[in-house]
Amino acid sequence: MKGAIFDRTVPWFSYDRSDQAVTEVAGHIFVALHAPTLTYPRKFDKDIPGNIWNGEWKPLHRNYPKFDAASEDVTKRNKAANDRACAGLTHDPGEQCDEFPFASTKEGAGKGDGSFSVRYVRQTDNSTAGARLSIWYGKDRILDGDAYGMLVR
Repeated sequence: MKGAIFDRTVPWFSYDRSDQAVTEVAGHIFVALHAPTLTYPRKFDKDIPGNIWNGEWKPLHRNYPKFDAASEDVTKRNKAANDRACAGLTHDPGEQCDEFPFASTKEGAGKGDGSFSVRYVRQTDNSTAGARLSIWYGKDRILDGDAYGMLVR
């Protein structure tokens, strides 16, 4: 059996805003990538990474907490920063706080540069979107530290 590996390409993950199962998460990420200064927490010069259509785009990098102690620490810092930011927002029952860049990235809220976004979305959207991301990580073999881009249609 023959095969090929393309080691000079960067994989990308996508959501579609018309997909009713993830529409609120997709809408949140779309705004975060295309109009970051409109997101919460407010920051004038916010530069959220991951947009594959940005000419000088900055990739996301997977953070796998079971890889090593440093990656586990990144996860803890991301979750703590997300929780602090989400505490400043009101929400309805049945909603969860969504974050972008994902908590499973090295560029998450715990990085400390303020270039992230949080928004409350339907819990079902958030769970479905998170499950799809986890499945993609496995199927595309995205390992700790691997770069990838984000596309939201």
